[in-house]
Amino acid sequence: MSYPLESDWQMPQSFMAEQEVIGAVLVDQSVIESTSLQPSDFYHQEHQALWRMMLKLHTSGMAIDEVTLMEELSHTNVLDDHRCRMAIAACCDRAGTVSGFESYCSIVKDKSVKRSLVHHGQEVQDLGRGGESGKTAVEKAESALREVSLKTVGEVGTEAQYGMDAHMAHIKSIQDGTIREHRIPTGLKCLDEHLGGGFKGTWQVVITAPSGHGKTSFAVNNCALAAARAGWPVLICSLEMAASDIYARMAAAVSGVPVHMHDIPEMPKERWNSLCHGADVIRGLPVSVVDSVKGSLSGISAAAREFKKKHGRLGLVVVDYLQLMKGGGSDSGPTEDIENNSKGLKHLAMEMDCTTLVLVQPTARAKREGKVTVRDAKGAGSIEDDCDLALSLWRPSIKDTAQPKYLAEVNMDKGRNIPHRSFGSTDVRWSGAKMVFEDIL
Repeated sequence: MSYPLESDWQMPQSFMAEQEVIGAVLVDQSVIESTSLQPSDFYHQEHQALWRMMLKLHTSGMAIDEVTLMEELSHTNVLDDHRCRMAIAACCDRAGTVSGFESYCSIVKDKSVKRSLVHHGQEVQDLGRGGESGKTAVEKAESALREVSLKTVGEVGTEAQYGMDAHMAHIKSIQDGTIREHRIPTGLKCLDEHLGGGFKGTWQVVITAPSGHGKTSFAVNNCALAAARAGWPVLICSLEMAASDIYARMAAAVSGVPVHMHDIPEMPKERWNSLCHGADVIRGLPVSVVDSVKGSLSGISAAAREFKKKHGRLGLVVVDYLQLMKGGGSDSGPTEDIENNSKGLKHLAMEMDCTTLVLVQPTARAKREGKVTVRDAKGAGSIEDDCDLALSLWRPSIKDTAQPKYLAEVNMDKGRNIPHRSFGSTDVRWSGAKMVFEDIL
């Protein structure tokens, strides 16, 4: 039988509760559907490995018993398969406790939350002793505490007493000036003011426009640049363009040197100096661009987690564009893939406490008819439902060449708890050289 080491008792954990959870599933595998426990909730490595195997067998629709676990062990490179085999035997000895399954799961989850609190407490101490500014340290500490708080929400949700206490404490801190709610700037002052300072963490923002009307420019040269310059790490998932094209657009926005002039020989010295200055500005920004290799929901999620781990927080994840994301498998159709990816990106925003900025293409019919809204996007039902804010862009000169090229519109199609508003010729304009939407001051 496997027993915990004496040093294991220094961290919050329950060796016997973990055994009882695994043992109960070996008696009646249907109980696994009633819990949201993850391998990381278990403290002991052999229990983590066994639970991971059990979840895999359950997802595959296979039986979960001593035989299938042993078979899975033979195909898996675990840390120590001998320890896992001993753990299976020990859990089988404790089997017969299905009636107490929920209680044991609660104990395991409670210990997991406490361990997270210990780990994040150590991180907070390190932040206090580190070389970062006090403001940055506090922001990272708040983010760490929010992650711990999310782990306390069980299957029954957050009860009213605790939910309202947390909300009112947060609002009181804002009113007292103790904390300032973090917003991610959009690069348009008029839009930021209407949104209360910019995009909010956990939001999914959808940008719709026909081809050529500035979706990518707005996402990259307005939102991504403004967020990065404000210190927010930005991950751009470019599924249509190469990373070099994205950085060329950024360089144009900062320097004012149009992209089409970048590769023309014998560039005037003034423009070359401006372009070099723009490149230097961008080099120092917390921005990373990944391409279509990361074009699946799992790939984008993994890149976002790694990027947040590197920078300590995450402001914006740009996906250009939704309909180019890879699907979930051969059994799913295009519409189902769009719906699943849209929902998955919203969940990513919630998990990472960031804003997901998702670009979408309208249907061919909508393109021919002129202005579009989020309702004209391919797979529109789910996209509109999932997002917190939907913006559509329009540049009249694209359809009517007699119109001035600087004319532009940013229209709000949807906003949760936000009054709808359109920003037109008195609010914004289009800069072709910079490929950016600008405020009219």
